[in-house]
Amino acid sequence: MTGGWGWWVDVKDDIWRTGDANKLFRLRYGGLDKQGNPIYAYADMQTYPVPAPFTELRRAIYDADDDTMYLIGYTPDVPFDKRYWKEVGRPLVRYDHWSKEPRQRYTIDLPWDTQSKPLSTLIGLTVEGQYVFAVEPVGNVHVYDRDSGKEIGVIKPGAEVGRASGWVDVPNDVTAARRSNGEYLVFVEEDVRGKMMMYRWKP
Repeated sequence: MTGGWGWWVDVKDDIWRTGDANKLFRLRYGGLDKQGNPIYAYADMQTYPVPAPFTELRRAIYDADDDTMYLIGYTPDVPFDKRYWKEVGRPLVRYDHWSKEPRQRYTIDLPWDTQSKPLSTLIGLTVEGQYVFAVEPVGNVHVYDRDSGKEIGVIKPGAEVGRASGWVDVPNDVTAARRSNGEYLVFVEEDVRGKMMMYRWKP
């Protein structure tokens, strides 16, 4: 279970992992020890088979509040290409009632154009509030409605940074937070100038 890019910690502090073994793993949070360290045990680890339509998983994002799972990876129709090993995958599928009787709600065909310059794929993804945020290697952030899967738009680097971003190049490279006033703060790693891009967006 060690290594790999597909790690996610949900709101109940359970750890989800996709990747090398071609399975989905869940380590349940077991509280804190006397020193205040979180407790996880391989003996309590759950293993899930890769659900249809996937043959390989690269990311798993679980929302424990409404038992919703977002899985991203590859299928027989769009198989894994080892030249693009950092990418999240091609389709994103939302499953409702994940812990009881998983049901597919929708599938999103994610951006994938390896011939374009710059490359147009997705390298990171997160879910916050009403939206799914997915980032390209060059920093463009695609925003999808989490209920319907419809793409809302694309957030791009602005004039403040010369309308350009360096390469996005770490596993958990995009995060988001919804403020009490409805505004979203979206943070994206930027691997050229050693900084984080922060976007402010109010739907």
